[in-house]
Amino acid sequence: MVKLANKGSYYLFRGLYILNTIFSEEFRHQRSILINNISVDLIKNQFSDHLINATISIEDKRFYSHYGHDIFSIFRAIINNMSKNRIQGASTIEQQLIRIILKKNELTLKRKYFEITLSTEISKRLSKSETINKYLNSYLFHSNIIGVSSLCKKENYLIDQLSNKDIYEIVARFKYPKVTKENHIRYLKRVRTIELKNNDT
Repeated sequence: MVKLANKGSYYLFRGLYILNTIFSEEFRHQRSILINNISVDLIKNQFSDHLINATISIEDKRFYSHYGHDIFSIFRAIINNMSKNRIQGASTIEQQLIRIILKKNELTLKRKYFEITLSTEISKRLSKSETINKYLNSYLFHSNIIGVSSLCKKENYLIDQLSNKDIYEIVARFKYPKVTKENHIRYLKRVRTIELKNNDT
């Protein structure tokens, strides 16, 4: 049922994607940037299955069943934010990748709508393996550190010899790109949450 609902949502937003391509110059511009970026240099590094699975477990648990966006998470976010003048949360890995590529982080309904609609293009063009590798290679950490491999080099992790603890610490950095005195406790709690989600005690 989950996959069927997400498939139906894909067709709905794919139709809106076509309409936006016809009628919105702004959308066409964002679409062009996205396509140019995902059409070249898709995979620079391969990552371990455990790193990939840990990332999915905390960032997008229904990654393999949706088609770029998760309609259930979208409805949940709408309900949770009905009293606010903005929408937040509900972002899939595809949507986060779009945000990275387009460098757009403003909390507006229009940005979110474009993001969801553009997610159908990533779903059409990239396999799930290509998508997660592109995400891991593209994520912008602090100080212009781009991608997990660069983070590992900067923080002295051995990318080919990562322990489970290393992996959970790295994955927690997607939420806390820079660990500081102010967020250190929250970062450690995030690491522990990822550990528990991956059944490593």
